[in-house]
Amino acid sequence: MMTHTDPQSDWGLPGWTYDNDRFFREEQDRIFRPSWQIVCHLNDIPKAGDFHTLDYIGESVVVVRGKDGGVRAFTNVCRHRGARLLDGPAGHCGKGGGRIVCPYHAWTYDLEGRLIGVPMRETYPALEMDKQGLVKVEVEVWRGFVFVRLEGDGPSVAEMMAPYEHEVAHYRFEDLQPFGRVTLRPRTVNWKNISDNYSDGLHIPVAHPGLTRLFGKGYGVEAAPWVDKMWGQLIDEPSNNPSERIYQGILPDVPHLPADRKRLWTYFKLWPNF
Repeated sequence: MMTHTDPQSDWGLPGWTYDNDRFFREEQDRIFRPSWQIVCHLNDIPKAGDFHTLDYIGESVVVVRGKDGGVRAFTNVCRHRGARLLDGPAGHCGKGGGRIVCPYHAWTYDLEGRLIGVPMRETYPALEMDKQGLVKVEVEVWRGFVFVRLEGDGPSVAEMMAPYEHEVAHYRFEDLQPFGRVTLRPRTVNWKNISDNYSDGLHIPVAHPGLTRLFGKGYGVEAAPWVDKMWGQLIDEPSNNPSERIYQGILPDVPHLPADRKRLWTYFKLWPNF
């Protein structure tokens, strides 16, 4: 007797894929190195010399605003002895913001990543300074958000978000201004757990009863090839819960949003983990 396995009958990925070191190394090489990761918004680095860093999968990347107003990304590592160049999640590099100076031996780079200064230069007779600039990392600015990609030639962020561009356009993301300091709270959770959770609308009535009261049964989930969309329309009936009723009342009107989006709560989850 021949049996056929229904590919739609499985609950999800095998459990071992969430807690296996070898599999995670493969994911880092095949998923995260070729994927886009968000670093900051352009308005987080408004002046020449402002920078933001991102550390992930054993790499440190720095995004720097140039004197020409452009944004560049480099590995946050000196070409001399591999010292970390810029510390902290964000800041301003060098006096006047015009240089990146290594804290180990003071090798100096300009904001375009060129090596422009080496103490005791005469002791490095074989050094070709024009070949020892910072290692560039691919960068893309999409609607004001700055993304980096370590390697690969897959689709751009704009191409990935294209199915929802007509919705996103209403929100004027380019005009966003930083409201306060971002605090990172690392958790020892496999990245797929987060993705599974955000693409799962079935847990909302159980784990988030407040959301269910605010949005009724109108919470939706759909998936495009590179991005998932989740949404809920806020209902007008006042909630019996005091904090939810206050939320319904103080949610501000946003004049530039169309009427059908003024009370709409929307997530977009970009592959693989943003």
